[in-house]
Amino acid sequence: MRVAVVAIALAGAPAAAMTGSECARDYAWSASETGHTDLEAGLVMWTSSWSAEGVYDDFVVVDCASGQGLVARARAERITQDPPFDRRRQASASIARTTAPESRSFFRFETLQRDLDAHRVPNRQIALSSEPCACATYYPGLYTAPPPAAAEQE
Repeated sequence: MRVAVVAIALAGAPAAAMTGSECARDYAWSASETGHTDLEAGLVMWTSSWSAEGVYDDFVVVDCASGQGLVARARAERITQDPPFDRRRQASASIARTTAPESRSFFRFETLQRDLDAHRVPNRQIALSSEPCACATYYPGLYTAPPPAAAEQE
């Protein structure tokens, strides 16, 4: 009888909220996602890295309401024929500038893209087909998936 009461009490308890650090993961061949951060106003970001036979760090910024986002290749070495580069500082500054509280009401991915382009940070816009962990963590219930034909899994 006592076991049943404990089980009912635990089942009724609210789940503990996740943190950004709980979204960190390692996957296939020396790849990882880390640094899941709430940029506020429904925006999140994280770093996607690769370190096997070459290195890259992509900064991913996503609007949790729409699933739209942008991937900025902040660092690359031995990934393509292009010369190696490390523009993590410039990419971080662009993201901070365009998502700052005084800029947030005017935020557009196109504005971030122009800022990154001005600092020679390769980037591309994306549309996610599933809710990323950072959105589920910081903005549960906000994500609405786009129609399947319009989405690119990232």
